Amino acid sequence: MNKSNNPLKVALHGMDALTSKTMVMYLQGQCKGVAIVVSDSEADIDIFDADVVGAERLMQEHHAQRPHRPVIALSLCKGSLEYVLYVKKPLKTDVMLVALVKASSLCMKVPENLAEKTQENVTVMIQKESTFVCPKCQSTNLTGNKKGFGLGKAIFGGVLVGGIGLLGGFIGSQKVRVTCMECGHSWVAGKK
Repeated sequence: MNKSNNPLKVALHGMDALTSKTMVMYLQGQCKGVAIVVSDSEADIDIFDADVVGAERLMQEHHAQRPHRPVIALSLCKGSLEYVLYVKKPLKTDVMLVALVKASSLCMKVPENLAEKTQENVTVMIQKESTFVCPKCQSTNLTGNKKGFGLGKAIFGGVLVGGIGLLGGFIGSQKVRVTCMECGHSWVAGKK
């Protein structure tokens, strides 16, 4: 889920032009390209501003049309829709990264025969798979962070192959590391 692989494709809803531009810059900057903003038809997930008038109705209508797509709602308070991942405003990058990782894990390849299934069955599938927990202690108290430049790798690379080896410090720098706040266990997002 990093920019060298396929970033998560998100569609923005309920945001004015300025808020949308700010969100694009936030995803490119603070979230380091983990997700990119695309049109609604190309998106893997949807991000709503849940504090605009009528946002809950918009999310319900959108969910009825696209029940297989995860929804992240940015809000000052927790909402009541069960199929929505709520992220509290003001946004904190580690919380947003965890929400993006969780939404990514909910993205599923939709089979051709999905139209034959009822919306209720699809909603149940998403709700069953929506728990993102520590594999060691089953806690949901998690945080996500991007790895940065590795000084140790850069020094080792510089000693081993010279100046060009200093670029070794960037190896793994785009990976999201998820850490359990209960037991301290950590792992790279997307790997089992």
